[in-house]
Amino acid sequence: MVVGSKPAARTKQGNNMDAIAQVSGPLELLPAYGRVYHTKEEALADWMAGRDFKIINGPYCSVRDATNLRLDYSSVWIYWNRVDTVRVM
Repeated sequence: MVVGSKPAARTKQGNNMDAIAQVSGPLELLPAYGRVYHTKEEALADWMAGRDFKIINGPYCSVRDATNLRLDYSSVWIYWNRVDTVRVM
């Protein structure tokens, strides 16, 4: 910790996260409503079709939100098999 710096902001979930890093960093999404993908192509197809994805520790979003997501995040990634990711923006 740097002397004289403010402590990290505390979110409702209790996680410490620097607000600037949260807004400008990458956004990670999970398949919504229990969907499971076996290939990254399946995940990409659903993203392009406008299906919902869950923001980790956040609300749902889809490709329809792309304009706003580009303003707030450096990139958008989908966890397609709970481990591997694919970049969608």
